[in-house]
Amino acid sequence: MSSATLNVVGADILLAREFPPARFIVPGILPVGLTLLAGRPKLGKSWLALDIARAVASGGEVLGQQVEQGPVLFLALEDGPRRLQDRLRMMLGGAHAPPGLHFATECPALDAGGEKAIRSWIGGTPGARLVIVDVFQRIRPKAQNGGRLYADDYVAALPLKAIADELNIAVVAVVHTRKESAGVDPFDAISATTGLVGAADHALILDRGQSGLTLYGRGRDVAEMDLAVSFDTTKARWSTLGDREAVNRSATRNAIVDALAGSAGPLGPSEIARLARLSDTVVKQRLAAMVRSGEAEKVGRGSYLLTHPPSLS
Repeated sequence: MSSATLNVVGADILLAREFPPARFIVPGILPVGLTLLAGRPKLGKSWLALDIARAVASGGEVLGQQVEQGPVLFLALEDGPRRLQDRLRMMLGGAHAPPGLHFATECPALDAGGEKAIRSWIGGTPGARLVIVDVFQRIRPKAQNGGRLYADDYVAALPLKAIADELNIAVVAVVHTRKESAGVDPFDAISATTGLVGAADHALILDRGQSGLTLYGRGRDVAEMDLAVSFDTTKARWSTLGDREAVNRSATRNAIVDALAGSAGPLGPSEIARLARLSDTVVKQRLAAMVRSGEAEKVGRGSYLLTHPPSLS
């Protein structure tokens, strides 16, 4: 019978140790480690992954953050060279290609030589900072756990996590989300069991709702974030508009203000909703907040007007 020992450390010794802060590839958004980038098909997650790759390889900006330059490997496994060329030309807008940006449009499954190939590129590329796999399903190892879905998903992601952990780089695995609603937790939308999410260090979910595009993120080294984002279709670049709730509140508030300012007298919630093209529920909730803050006042029986109407000059 073989014996094993545990590497035990006392709490006092652990507390006395000094650890470097978490290392980020995109500050506050993409740390070192394994990150899942999830989204529905045709929503733009491949464009977002390519924009991140461009920024890191060139030391440029993405999602409102300036990033440190370093070599990037982009496994574009759903794109041929021609489509990839077209996308890159559109994104660069005539600028020179970043010398640190490298592509491959084919890669074996992780358990059939893919992991070794990725490690080989990193080992032969001084300063490598980022590997992007678009999409993970193309190099996913074969299931080996007898139909136990959680275990299959968890184990499938471990080779990429091992690469990120051992070589201290960021690995982004692009995955799809389900068509149906995610329910309470946005992570439930990822097209897998929670095993895939559990194996990863971090996840980013690109989604489109009534208020527009959002990027939700959560992970071991990142504070939870929920950003309103936009995609410039002429430049093929992504940017952030700010915290989603704050942006939505501002947009809703402005629409209500416009509706009230354009009226000759007080308006009821249903009239405001029709003019602002908002739901009755959203208007009632926002009106209550505007009354509390003094921006609007309630007059008569359920009608509202602005406390300080905007100047017409």
